[in-house]
Amino acid sequence: MDASLTDAASGLRCVYVLSDVDGYKYKLVMQGDVRLLSVRKIKRYLQRSAGIEPAHQLLTFNGASLADTMSGEEAGLFDGAILRLQQVPPSSTTAAAQRSGSADAHQHSTRGRHEATGTSTTRGSSHRFSFAHPEDRGRLTYAPQKDGSVVLTSSPLLPVSTARAAVAVAAPQLIRSARGTPLRCLSPNKLAAEADGADTGGTPSAKQDSRGDNMRAYCRELEARIATLSVDNVRLREQLQVVARQAAEAFPDWKLEEEVSRLKAALAQAQRGVADATRAAAERWRVKEEELVKELDLLREERRRLQEETVTHESRLQELVRSMEGEIRGLQHELHDKEEALQAARVSLATARHDIPSTPLPPHSCASSSLDELAGAALRCLTEALDLTTPLELDGSNDTCVVPVSDALNVLITLDRESEHMFLYATLLNDLPSSPVLRLRLYEMLLQGALLGRDTAGGGVGVSLEANLVLMGVSAPLRYCEASALAVTAAPFVAAAQTWTERIDAVLGG
Repeated sequence: MDASLTDAASGLRCVYVLSDVDGYKYKLVMQGDVRLLSVRKIKRYLQRSAGIEPAHQLLTFNGASLADTMSGEEAGLFDGAILRLQQVPPSSTTAAAQRSGSADAHQHSTRGRHEATGTSTTRGSSHRFSFAHPEDRGRLTYAPQKDGSVVLTSSPLLPVSTARAAVAVAAPQLIRSARGTPLRCLSPNKLAAEADGADTGGTPSAKQDSRGDNMRAYCRELEARIATLSVDNVRLREQLQVVARQAAEAFPDWKLEEEVSRLKAALAQAQRGVADATRAAAERWRVKEEELVKELDLLREERRRLQEETVTHESRLQELVRSMEGEIRGLQHELHDKEEALQAARVSLATARHDIPSTPLPPHSCASSSLDELAGAALRCLTEALDLTTPLELDGSNDTCVVPVSDALNVLITLDRESEHMFLYATLLNDLPSSPVLRLRLYEMLLQGALLGRDTAGGGVGVSLEANLVLMGVSAPLRYCEASALAVTAAPFVAAAQTWTERIDAVLGG
């Protein structure tokens, strides 16, 4: 069907030829009108395809023989027409007619001689049929004529496979003709011999007449029987041609059915393979899923255990931080109390000194000396103590000067005009650690080192939470101490500041 649609779409036309010789179906494809195709061209094509000479080809269409000079329009051909091919000897119709005429002439001459002489020759009155080819036996058709003669025509038989298929398909459709009683299996010679045996008591002329009558009756019976068989043979051949055409048309359908069956089997096998592969993949996934679930359970258990440990450690650290913060607050309160007591002692000492006027005062602390002069004398002493080449001077904006000790440490000198103290301090840490554990360790170290000012050169260590700084400092009152009081403490203070810086780096780095 697809090929026909493709041919029609491309402008191609075709004619089918159903061969009774080999049972094949030939397809003639041409471009153009089928009515312009000649029968001679069709025979040449069949000569190349089937190997049959054009003289031995007999083409029929719708029961009519096609001459070589006919065109497709004269034969009534159309696109998809089905022709029938038979193999016949050359000029079979003419040869059969000549053989029939010679047989009739021989019969009439023999009959005339028998009537004239009064003798009976049984051998001379028998019918003789000659075959053009040894293979033509069984292929001849007896065709009775109006004048009583019989013409033998040759028609090739279909192959066994085609005949069987055609009979199997159209057996119920075959036309059954009424047939009489079969002929006796006696030849004219045997019939004449029986007539001679029955008429032995008669005269020779009576015997001859009876033989002639018997021979004529036998011939008439034979001719009638041949005519009946010829009609039946023509009907059967027409039915067989129809059935063969149907079989030829149904043959591609059989092939398609077989192909469909094979495709269905292949599809079923592929579906079974897909189902097997699906089941195998599902089984593999189930096993993998079980393994993943087990591993996931283990990971969840490990995470739960780690979370419990983390919560425990955090609770312990929080308790430790709270306890250390309580201790720090207690120490801060204690330090504050001590500072207040110290301040009270200083006030009482100043009051006592004020009450004793006879006590001589140092030259620099006399009432006539200004605070700037006292600060200048203290700075000159610090310059000599620190071995500086440039004299130290306070910045007028904030009363502070910076003394660079090393790349990582600077010492600051500040004058507090309200308390009349000069402070010497250094920044030990610019950024407090965010971890509570490290901060706790740092606090412990600072408190332990600042105990009684042992490691701070008589000064103290403080923490500024707002500025996030750790400072170490020492101070001296300018009006009540010598000018060299702070200079004496400067060298030990710088050394202690460097030591504290290294210790803090070790704690934070470890």
